[in-house]
Amino acid sequence: MLIGSEERPDLAFYYNLEVRKITGYYPTVFHWARAAFASDKISNEEKQNILNALLEFEEQCQPANCYDKSQIQSIIERFPNDAERIRNCYGS
Repeated sequence: MLIGSEERPDLAFYYNLEVRKITGYYPTVFHWARAAFASDKISNEEKQNILNALLEFEEQCQPANCYDKSQIQSIIERFPNDAERIRNCYGS
């Protein structure tokens, strides 16, 4: 766990996103995004920005689908207006 990630899970997400672009270990980006989505310390606007950054990253990297369908579904439920893009990105 990153120091301060409980207070600013949005910053933890963006930090991990940049690190994973270098290392290529993608599942943790998804984990940090989900932590940010669950936080009540982050505005809905910032959560939408995180979703957009996550999907852009996933669309560019096209990692193997290594996520549980329930994890994908939880994001779809949180962002129903982006459901089609999320499904297309994760092949759900």
